Amino acid sequence: MKQLDLKVTQEGNDSDWLGYLEVPVRETLQTQGYFRVVLETTPYLIRAETHERHYVVKVEINSGPKYRLDEIHFSGGTVFAEAELRAQFSLHHGELFNASEIRDGLESMTTLYSRKGLIDMTPEPVINIDEKNLLIDVVVKIQEGKQYRVKTVEIHGLDPQAEQALKSQVEPGQVFDEIALRKLIKKHMAGLRTDILNDVIQVRRDVPNDSVDLLVDFRPCPKT
Repeated sequence: MKQLDLKVTQEGNDSDWLGYLEVPVRETLQTQGYFRVVLETTPYLIRAETHERHYVVKVEINSGPKYRLDEIHFSGGTVFAEAELRAQFSLHHGELFNASEIRDGLESMTTLYSRKGLIDMTPEPVINIDEKNLLIDVVVKIQEGKQYRVKTVEIHGLDPQAEQALKSQVEPGQVFDEIALRKLIKKHMAGLRTDILNDVIQVRRDVPNDSVDLLVDFRPCPKT
């Protein structure tokens, strides 16, 4: 909690930061099965300076009972077998319910679908709680969306050899696999940071034609 960088604007409510303060407490407890933890946070101002305020904070925790996972089910999916979708989640029946691992599983599902060009797939988890047996059942509702193919590829800022090598592996007409594209770019640009990679790749959807236009741009931003 002490590592958080908590700030508010002069126009903002001075208590807005309290919600951020509760996040690591709630997340820590929810990784240990306390899915319904309730927090009450009370700040006490002890010193006010021109640009800074100092507080003592009391956090009262009502952890509630520990829950365990019952099952994870899926509805609406047609591309992958349920067993393959279930394999994206590391949490198993009877283990302490870990909200963080459920989120990781949903992200892994998104990656799995993205590799098939289904970049608009959205997984919606629905939680059902058996209070008597302290079990949580999860149903993941899947909206798969369209499968996109590559329409055009435009590359700037690479030497001709690297540009040609990249274009030869991302050709118009093939299923768009953004994960493979990222790996290719990192291969040609060793040491490229992930946050920069997000700026380098631009994907423009052509929804009526189920296709994407790709722009890979390594040119430096113009100075202002």
